Amino acid sequence: MFGTNLLTIGLLLLADVFYAGEPVLNTAGRFEAVAALLGLILTAVFVIGLLERKNKTSLRMRYDALAAILIFAGGVILLYLLQM
Repeated sequence: MFGTNLLTIGLLLLADVFYAGEPVLNTAGRFEAVAALLGLILTAVFVIGLLERKNKTSLRMRYDALAAILIFAGGVILLYLLQM
């Protein structure tokens, strides 16, 4: 999760360097903003899960993993609805 987010930020930098025109983030729309917010929220959930090291589990997973799955599923549905 953390490596993918760092790679994406690096790709944005490269795209901004090689894109002729206005900055790349200025051309982002609602879909991209929601996707970025989803990535930020998921990263925050995993950071909280790393800081809180209790062994509470449900369905053989820690609560942060369950929360991440639910947030991801909800985010994918929201992104799908934005495309309609």
